[in-house]
Amino acid sequence: MANAIADNRLDAGLDSEEKKIDREHYVAVWGRMWDPKTKEFSIELGQGGIQRFKDGTDALEYFGNVTHDELAGGKKADINIELIQFRYGVPRIVKSRILFA
Repeated sequence: MANAIADNRLDAGLDSEEKKIDREHYVAVWGRMWDPKTKEFSIELGQGGIQRFKDGTDALEYFGNVTHDELAGGKKADINIELIQFRYGVPRIVKSRILFA
């Protein structure tokens, strides 16, 4: 699953990021809302759904402090957020948590 994440969503748009993140080494926090139709966390959150960081410390702080309201924009759905580390281009899910509506 982690390789599919990298190929489909997290690497998309890296070249246009202002932060100039090295696509081989970075950390991302990815949030998705629960979709009752598919029974998975598959609904993209839009602008705040994927946050990329050069440094794991900043990513971990964001992961620990982000709130449901900041990500959902007023929508009433559960959100799964994952802290994903990219090392040599290989994604690894480090932490995951669910924010309940």
